Amino acid sequence: MDLRSFDISLLVSLEALLRLRHVTRAADELAISQPALSRRLKSLREAFNDPLLVAADGGRVMTLTTRAEALQIPLRLALEELSRAIAPQTPFVPATAERTFHIMASDYAALTFGLPLIAHLETVAPNIRISVANYDQDMLLPYMEEGRIDLLIGSLGMTPETLRARKLSDERFVLAQRKGHPRGTVPTTLDEFCDLKFVLMVLTAGTFTGGVDETLATKNSARHVMISVQQFTLIPPLLMDTDYVCVLPERMALRYTDKLHLTELPFETRGFSLYTAWHARSHADKGHQWLRQEMADLASPGPNSQSSQRSTNRSILGGR
Repeated sequence: MDLRSFDISLLVSLEALLRLRHVTRAADELAISQPALSRRLKSLREAFNDPLLVAADGGRVMTLTTRAEALQIPLRLALEELSRAIAPQTPFVPATAERTFHIMASDYAALTFGLPLIAHLETVAPNIRISVANYDQDMLLPYMEEGRIDLLIGSLGMTPETLRARKLSDERFVLAQRKGHPRGTVPTTLDEFCDLKFVLMVLTAGTFTGGVDETLATKNSARHVMISVQQFTLIPPLLMDTDYVCVLPERMALRYTDKLHLTELPFETRGFSLYTAWHARSHADKGHQWLRQEMADLASPGPNSQSSQRSTNRSILGGR
């Protein structure tokens, strides 16, 4: 039997007939006439090549054939599942919802957006579970297509064009060093900057240059990169225990101002933007929509908060 050419209303009628075993009662439940249901029963008998229901006790009751008996439970379960699938989505209530969301992120994105999100959800959605996976370029799309990853948090370069995306933030860079660093706390000149020894975050292991070095090259300058790592989270402990310095995204560096001192760079350099991205299959999902909005709200505080944060940043960054 080819399901593509099968009228779903016939299966709904069959389920009622098998359950009630009475054409008139089944027709009343289905809100159709008895002759119309009799025609459907005829079509069903032809499709299954089986009588399905046969008259018994002088025609007053109907008995199921062996084929009909075998169909009864699987058909009911299948129709119930189909009904749930096509039913309108129920409202998503964060305070009571029980659900797991799977997020893929770089360690920087996980630190700057993942941790605040988790802390926020503990209050507003205590039964929501969050799984955070390391960014994997090769598996991102397959996992999203399979529903194994709900959201990506990363730069635009990490986001395939086939995904839907929303910008979360624009990131800028600052110079970070340990509290008590021997060079002092005043902003550096370009020459002083280039004389320092740097830790560098890289995507490709073994490399010792990045975007800052490209900017310096345009000024006929170069710096000393001594350590390169592939995890942002390794950098603060490295800086705290050494005299190395690092150019860090400001949003991340501000999390460590109890141990690190931050200053402005002595030159302009291009920053980057962080996005959240998702597969089209999840776009209309109410819970998914709610989570995306929560992330956007966390990334964009209100006007008063923004003003306060900018003022605080200027103070932390040496008044500049």
